[in-house]
Amino acid sequence: MAATSKSEVEEDVFLGFDEDEREVVAAWRQARFEARNQSDSELDVSVSSVSSDDLSDFEEEEDNEETWNENTNPIEVSPFTEATGPTSGDAEDGTAIDFFYWMFPEELIEHIVAETNRYARECIVTKPDREWYDTTLDEMKAFLGLHVLFGIERLPATRLYWSEDPLIGVPFVKKVTSRNRFDKLSKYFHVNNNANQVPREDAGHEKLFKVRPVLDRVVESCKRELRPQKDLSVHEAMVKFKGRLGMKQYMLMKPVKLGIKVWVCAEASSGFVCDFQVYTRKRQDGAAEQNLGYHVVHDLTWNFTGKNHHVFFDNFFSTVKLAEDLLEDQIYSCATTQANRKDFPKDLAAVNWNCFTSAKSLVFLPCGKYNWHCARWKEKDVKI
Repeated sequence: MAATSKSEVEEDVFLGFDEDEREVVAAWRQARFEARNQSDSELDVSVSSVSSDDLSDFEEEEDNEETWNENTNPIEVSPFTEATGPTSGDAEDGTAIDFFYWMFPEELIEHIVAETNRYARECIVTKPDREWYDTTLDEMKAFLGLHVLFGIERLPATRLYWSEDPLIGVPFVKKVTSRNRFDKLSKYFHVNNNANQVPREDAGHEKLFKVRPVLDRVVESCKRELRPQKDLSVHEAMVKFKGRLGMKQYMLMKPVKLGIKVWVCAEASSGFVCDFQVYTRKRQDGAAEQNLGYHVVHDLTWNFTGKNHHVFFDNFFSTVKLAEDLLEDQIYSCATTQANRKDFPKDLAAVNWNCFTSAKSLVFLPCGKYNWHCARWKEKDVKI
C-alpha cells in the first residue's frame, strides 16, 4: 500500500471557516431571525362567538420598534377599591346543600324535571314503556344527589350499589330508589327541548345545545355569587371525559390528559371560578377563528371592566394588542410571552443568555400612551 504524503493529509483536515464564509452565515441567520419576528405565533383555532369578519384590529401594522426604550420610570397603577366577597348570606354558616343551590337552584331542577318528562312522553309515543311515570322535583333532587354520592363512594359498576352482598351494596342507595327506577330516570334524563335543536348540517348548529340551560345557569351563578378580589387568573382547565365526543381534547402536559377543555377566569387567591367557556374547537359556522387567545381573555374579563383588576395569564394568550385593550378597559394585565412575538421589542429575542453567569433582567417601557413594562430575565436554568 502506498504511503500517504503529509501534504495530502493536511488538505483533508478542516481548519474552520474563513471570514467571507462567516459573514454569509451571519447574514443568513439575521434574515431568518427577522422573518421569525414578522410571523404571528397566535394559534388559529377557536370556538369564540366573535365573527372572523371583525378582525380589523389585527391587521399588519408598520414596525413600531421605536416606541420601546429602556426608560425604567415607575408604572402608574390606579388603586383597586371595589367591594369583595360573597354576595349571598349563606357563606359563613351555610351547609353543603346551601352551596349546591348556589349553582343549581330549584328553578333549574324544575326545568330538568319538565324536560325529562317531555322527552319520556316523546319516546313512549314510538315505543311504549308501561313502567314509566312522570318524575317530580323531590325525586329529581334525590337522583342528582345519588350521582354526587357515586362520585364519593365509587364502585366498578352502577348496578353494584343495589347489590345484595353486604360487602358491596350500599343500603342508603336502596332506600332512596330502586335500581329499575334509577335506570328509567337515566334513560329519559334531559335538560333541553329537542324540538329547538338546529340540525347538525346547518350553520347555526350548537354542539352544547343538550346542556346549554345548565351551562348558562351555572355561569350566571358564578358571576353573581362572588365579587372577586383584585387578582384574577385566566387559564385552561380539563374536565375528564373518555367517551365519544367531537370536541374532546388530548393534552399531554396536563394532569387530566383527555377530556373537555374549558377556558376559566378565576379569583387568584381562592380559585373560585368567576366565568368560563367550554372549548368546542370550531365556531358555530364550522370555520376556524383567528386570535383565539385574545378573544378568550377579552370575553372572560368583560364583566370586570373599569374596576382596576389585575389579570394574569400565560403566553398562549399574551399579545401587545390584548394588553393595550385591557388597559383601555381599566384592567391591568401581567403575562409571559414568547420572545419573538409580534410587536414586542426585538432585543428580547436577541439576548444571548449564555454570557450571563448570574440573574439578569432587561426592562423596556413603551413611550406611547400606555404605561407598562416588558422584561426578560434568567434565573438559574429558567428563562422567561
